[in-house]
Amino acid sequence: MEFIYTHDMTTSYQELLKAQKKTVVKRWIYISSFMVVPTIFFFLFYDMGLLYRIIFFSSISLFILFWMITLFVTLFHVSEKPYYESFYPQVINDINNNEPILFLYQPYPPEKSFFNSSNLYPLLSAKHVKMRMSFVSKHNFGIDVYDAIVNNTGLKRVNYLNGYYFIIKGYSAPHFQIRTYYNPFGRTKYKRLIDVSIARAFVAPDQFDVDGDYLRLYNLIKDAFDSPSVSMSSTGEDLHIGITLHPMKRKIKKLDEACYNKLRLMLMQIVDIANLIKPISKK
Repeated sequence: MEFIYTHDMTTSYQELLKAQKKTVVKRWIYISSFMVVPTIFFFLFYDMGLLYRIIFFSSISLFILFWMITLFVTLFHVSEKPYYESFYPQVINDINNNEPILFLYQPYPPEKSFFNSSNLYPLLSAKHVKMRMSFVSKHNFGIDVYDAIVNNTGLKRVNYLNGYYFIIKGYSAPHFQIRTYYNPFGRTKYKRLIDVSIARAFVAPDQFDVDGDYLRLYNLIKDAFDSPSVSMSSTGEDLHIGITLHPMKRKIKKLDEACYNKLRLMLMQIVDIANLIKPISKK
């Protein structure tokens, strides 16, 4: 069955955006209503003195400023939920019906513990997962792909990942990491290979090099996605790859055919990259 993009899809998407904005506005009105009680309280005790009035008017002025800023942000707010709950599934269905691949898709999956096994990011970093899609590569590896954000929420904000996170299941290579920035995190011990210049490469203490195929895969991914940061880690059981995209667009104000085709091409590019990962050759 051939999929044809229609104007009805744009109309449906815009309606979902409007519905989501109405929900945000209702919440904003509900929060604002809490100022009614202190306002009434003020007028009941208006004659208590000048200091009382100064404190109150200062407080109400700050609230009005906050209220106006919040209203301005709300009016121009574009929710990402229709993107993941409506737009993504439509593109996924198109690919499932017309390409030799079958995606399983879930928006906003609750599971995040898989990040910890890779030692790619700090254990206590904030992790946000927007969607998960799963498929089987041509070499019969189970592939999970997440749209994810990993960052440090401390005083100094650090973005470790803003893009796609791959898990190639059952890829039992020796422990190693290849990454653009930072050293490995977690308790697993690594040593750095100082003779590798294209990236920061790390292996287990009893290893002396990393297979050149992984270095080539790192370069290929970085070039294919024009990524400013790629992190790759073998846990001994699975292969984890974090790919930062710039920009990583998650909100679309107006859906059109160009947006549709762009996401479709990106998902097929993900499949192509996954299909390049071959079984480990026995040497």
